[in-house]
This record gives sequence, structure tokens and C-alpha cells, in this order.
Amino acid sequence: MKKLRNSIVWVFGPSAAGKETLINYLATKKAEPLLKKMDMANAEIVVCQESIDWVAQYKDDPKGPKRELLLSIVPKYAVGHNKAILIKGQTLDLDHNRVRRMKKKLPNCEHIIFVMTGDSKELFQRWKDNKSWYKEEDSLNDVKKEIIGHKEEVFRLSNEFRIITIDGRAGMNYAIT
Repeated sequence: MKKLRNSIVWVFGPSAAGKETLINYLATKKAEPLLKKMDMANAEIVVCQESIDWVAQYKDDPKGPKRELLLSIVPKYAVGHNKAILIKGQTLDLDHNRVRRMKKKLPNCEHIIFVMTGDSKELFQRWKDNKSWYKEEDSLNDVKKEIIGHKEEVFRLSNEFRIITIDGRAGMNYAIT
């Protein structure tokens, strides 16, 4: 029997795009049709919980530096074969070149980036309803800037990584776009 290599899957998207919700969904049996579309139906889904626990919410958040430890934690998850290790990505992971560094550290794994997209008005409403860091001066323009900046930053990696774009809008059932 052929041993399948592991996949390291970074899930990126603007704030409130549904990254953690997608990760939790993919970890359930209900996600099998979506996993088939992503060529991961037969993989063991492994959630890197540290990437969820160590989300920096503001500048100088003490959780931010902990994300550097992902470079030593994820390889432990990657022991064995045929796993899809899901990592909730943050812009600071891109800023600190962690995605490329992880690929260099685990060259025998497939490295994939999921990019969550969404409607700016819906994301702005999610900011207002769900984000503790939301401030009254935040605007729809701020959301639009974050969406554009985030996409540009992630798509700079398109020559080095397989990128799958996923629609995170309500009711879209994580359609691959």
C-alpha cells in the first residue's frame, strides 16, 4: 500500500472570515463532501489547537510571540502518514515568514493555503457582533482594506504553494471558488 504524505494546511482570511469555524467543520464527519473536493477525504484531520489558542488580538499581544512555537509543534503532529494538519493562520505568520519556514522544515509534506473570502458588509457586521477589539471608529472601509491587503499578501505565495479559495459567506457552505 502506498503511503500518502501529510498535508500542512494554513487557513488564512481577514478577521471574522470564519477561519476557526471552517477548521472545526473540517474536523467533523459532516465535512466529507468538502474534503473530497479538497483531495483530503481519506486523510486524518488534525487540528493544531495551539494555532487557535495563540491568536494575537492586538498589537503587542503576548500570544503573538508564542506563534513562533508552531514551527516546532506542527512537525510533531506530522509524524506518520496521510494527515491533514490544519493551522489557523494570522497575518503575523506571513509577516514572520512562518509559512515558508514551515515548508522548509517539512519538505516531504504537501503545503496548502486555504484563503477565506467574504462580503465586506457581512464581515463588518461580524466585527461589530463578535470581536472584542471592535471600536466604534472602525468602518466598512477598514474591512475592505483588510480584505484587499490580506489577499495581496497571501497571493504573493501563489508560485510556491497550492492555494484554495473558500467562500466564507453565510449560506455558501464553504464553496471553493
